[in-house]
Amino acid sequence: MEQIVAKRSTGDEALSLLLEGNRRFCSCTLEHPNHCEESREGLVESQEPIAVILSCADSRVPPVDIFD
Repeated sequence: MEQIVAKRSTGDEALSLLLEGNRRFCSCTLEHPNHCEESREGLVESQEPIAVILSCADSRVPPVDIFD
């Protein structure tokens, strides 16, 4: 069985991706605007997060939107 090894992002690469996503959010040009059931189903088998975002539990805008 072949094992898939994910490329790990460096801290600088992760920060760059987050900043790019935030620029898209601020300019209303999201590349990943849909958080529907179908898009979540693709994450059932595995996820490869590049960062952990701490936020307030009653935040009105979730980090997934702010960082596209």
